[in-house]
Order: sequence, then C-alpha cells, then structure tokens
Amino acid sequence: MKYLLLACGIAVLAPSAHALYGRKDDDSDQQSDQQQKAPEEIPDFSNLNEYVYQPKTTLNLGYRNLSGVKATFRGNGIIPIPNADQLVDPTQVNVGRTYHDGAVGPDGRSLAINNGDGTNTAILASPDGKTNTYGYADASQVTSDDLMTFHDYSAVIPGVNQNQQGKRNTGIELSVNHDMGTMGKHFSWSIFAGISINDIQAAKIAAARATVTTTTDTFDLFGQTPIAAGTSSPSNASVPVNDANGNPVIGTDGTPVTQAVSSSGLIGNVPLARSSSSATDMTSVVNHFKLHGAYFTVRVGPTATWAFNDHLKFNVSVGPALIYAGSTYDATEILTPPTGDPVVIDIFDRTQKLVPAYYVDATVQYDLTERTGFYVGGVYQNGGSYLQTAGSALDGTYTTKVDFSGQNGLRTGVTFKF
Repeated sequence: MKYLLLACGIAVLAPSAHALYGRKDDDSDQQSDQQQKAPEEIPDFSNLNEYVYQPKTTLNLGYRNLSGVKATFRGNGIIPIPNADQLVDPTQVNVGRTYHDGAVGPDGRSLAINNGDGTNTAILASPDGKTNTYGYADASQVTSDDLMTFHDYSAVIPGVNQNQQGKRNTGIELSVNHDMGTMGKHFSWSIFAGISINDIQAAKIAAARATVTTTTDTFDLFGQTPIAAGTSSPSNASVPVNDANGNPVIGTDGTPVTQAVSSSGLIGNVPLARSSSSATDMTSVVNHFKLHGAYFTVRVGPTATWAFNDHLKFNVSVGPALIYAGSTYDATEILTPPTGDPVVIDIFDRTQKLVPAYYVDATVQYDLTERTGFYVGGVYQNGGSYLQTAGSALDGTYTTKVDFSGQNGLRTGVTFKF
C-alpha cells in the first residue's frame, strides 16, 4: 500500500516536473540564441569636426586721394590778324576797311534834289577823296598834325615751356580681396582687384615772350575835328547848296536845294600811308593753359596680411595697374594791344589714352565684427605719360605732356565680408 501511494504521487508530479524543466530548457535555448546574435553597431561620430563658415571675400568701398597729374605745356603760338582778309590794298579808293581799333567806310554823303512835288531825290555827292563814314576806338589814334591812325595787330610766341603740378583730388574706389589661405598663425595672403576714378586738373597762366607786329594805316582829317572816340559816323546835317557866286541854288519848286554833310568832320577815303613795325616784350601776350578730365585706374595684385589679433590687420599690396584717361586741353592766347579790345585766340583738343602703371598700397584694417570693418592707408602709384596737341599752322601748335608718375596719397573706407 505504501508503494502504491508513492507510485501514484510520482505519476502525478511527473508531468508538472516535465513542464517545469522543459520550460527552463526552452528559456536556456532562447538565451543561448540571443547571446549568439551580434549586437547592433552604434555610429561613431568621434571623427566629425564642427563646420563653421568663414568669409573668404572682402568688399572695400571708399575714397582714394591722390596727388595731381603733372603737366608740361610747350609749343609755339601765333596770333594772326583777326580780319586779315579785310586789310585791303591801301591804294584802293572809297572802299570799306576794317581794323582792330576802328573802320573806314565808303563815302555816304548825298545831295537832296527837290522833285517839285514835295519829294526829294538823293544822289551821291561828287567824289572828293573824302568820306563821312568812319569810327575809331581810342583818342590816341588822333595825332597832333591832324591825322588819324588805324591799326591791326599780330604776334608770334616762340618757345613756350611751362610746368605745372596738377591739383590733388579725391576719387571713389571699389575693390575686393579674396582670401587664398594662411601661412602660420598670423600671416595670410589674398588676391586684390580694384577700380578707382580721379580727376585731371592742371592750369597755368603766364606772361609769354612775344614779338608783336603792328600794321598802321594813316588817314588825313583835312584839319577838321573828328567825331568822338567810341562813336561812329556818319552824323549828317542838311545845308544849302550854293552856286559859283555863293548864291543858293533854287529848285524847280522854288525852294533852296540842300545836301547832307557830315556834322563832325570828314576823313580821307584812302590811306595816306601804310607802315609796319615789330617789338618783342613780356607784357603784351599772356598764355592760359588748362588741362582737365578724369581717369580710371584698374589695379590687380597679391596682398600680404599680418594679423595682430582678431580685429587689427596690416595689409600690403603690390601689382600692375592700367590707367584709362580722357582729357581736354585748352590753350588760350591773349594779346592786349595799345588800342582796341584784347585779341583772344582759343584752341583745344580732346583725347583718350591707355597708360600702364604699377601701385603699392599699405593699409591698416580694423574689423569691428566678423562681417564689417574699416581701413585707412597710404597709396603710391607710378605710371607713364602721353602727349596731347592742340592748334594748327594758322594759330600755333601747343603740346602738353600728361604725366602720371610719382603719385601718392591716402585711401580710406569701409569693408564688408561675405
């Protein structure tokens, strides 16, 4: 009986034990399978650096002040007689003559013949070698022996040579620097390119050594008082016409015949003489030279930078440059004669030229922020020159040398990085 009860108990417990130990075996198998699988890999970010954008290009906008362009004015001037075509043969009678300080015209006197019907007919007076049509500029033209002189002036101005330093001026510049890399902790370099515009301004007023030629025509006043200087004739009055016996001539209508005569004297209608004289002085002629225009400068070259700290930098740039210049050259000759108004001859020329050059810039730059700052520095620019000529064989030829050598100055402005 005892053994029977033990056998029954084992029979009852056997399934439970099998289930328990069977589950444990399954769990052990699952754990074994999991241990045999490779774990998932976690990405390794340890080799990645933090990316921060650094501006590589700097835009500079500012002013560029430079010493002026030098000019050398040379040449030989001529001041011709303004009305040389009217300087007619002195033997021609009763023709129009124009001078620098006056004029003598054909005789304008006439006779008024009564037609008997209340009208008059004007006929020219008989030629007598005189004229009532003239005018003159200055009282000195009347001589003490009752003669009147008229003049034309011309001048020759040889060997002009005047130097003038042009006016210093300020222009606008625009430039960029592109960073090309660093060389050590403080040193870096970049490529520079810039364009600027400045004025050309040079002028010179100087007395010139000149030989002035005076051509003089002399006229007879016949002892009469001339009109006042600065006025013109004819100024006529009507007077009776008398016959050979001194009696008034009566017209068909029974009224006296009258004629218009000059009320201020007559002058000969042909010169008594013509003369010419020359004199050299430094007072009669003044030259006024003026050169004006503008020029663009294109500069390209490397820039070396030394950084003292994160804000303060020193830049040096050296390289070639090209100048494009446009200029107008005016040469004015002014002859002040003893009588009459000044004689002014103005000649000019316009041109455009390309001139090679080179530059050196030394600049201190201060960065206020990572993007903006300002700069100030010195400028040296050395360029070539060109010749500009104005005039002709008629009025002389003047040449100026426009020289861009040895220019210096300052540059300043603001910077923008991007």
